[in-house]
Amino acid sequence: MNSANKVPVKGLTSRYNIGKTALYARFDAAGVKPIKEGTRSYISHQDLEELDRLDSYLKTGGVLSEFRPSIVPIEEISSIEMLQDEPDNLAANWLMNVVERLIFTSQKSPLDRYRELEEVAQNEWILSTSDVEAIIGMKPRILGVTYGSFQIIRCGKVGREAGWLIKKSVNSEQLPFFTDNW
Repeated sequence: MNSANKVPVKGLTSRYNIGKTALYARFDAAGVKPIKEGTRSYISHQDLEELDRLDSYLKTGGVLSEFRPSIVPIEEISSIEMLQDEPDNLAANWLMNVVERLIFTSQKSPLDRYRELEEVAQNEWILSTSDVEAIIGMKPRILGVTYGSFQIIRCGKVGREAGWLIKKSVNSEQLPFFTDNW
């Protein structure tokens, strides 16, 4: 990577107002692999654009696990190369492939947030503030927050951020309007 194309990783936590752990989680979600030179790490401007796209996606309520990088993975490049056997249809096949991928990856269920919270609660994982924000779309407050049937409770630290424990707080037996007489 030439020096004009290098962006230092060091300033990215400030750029996105997140901790180092959350930054590396974003690297994974966006398919970004920093390059280490000596004691410093860098990413390309293309990688920075991808991280900016991810940041915008998260700010609109998206979650890391559902983010689809715009960078084409190597496995897909080999399947595109197979289409070169049909030179007349290459552009049409490639465009159809892209459109199909966009349709199937953009369909997101409103229940996905609850599924993620359920998994975190069952496994008793402690999440950082930025991870909770990535799932529910808002930062939890110092005293905790209720999101649907989940309690988000402050619990120690994860890196430099506050840690949060997710507990499922309501089930059907606790609700008065559920009876066997229906």
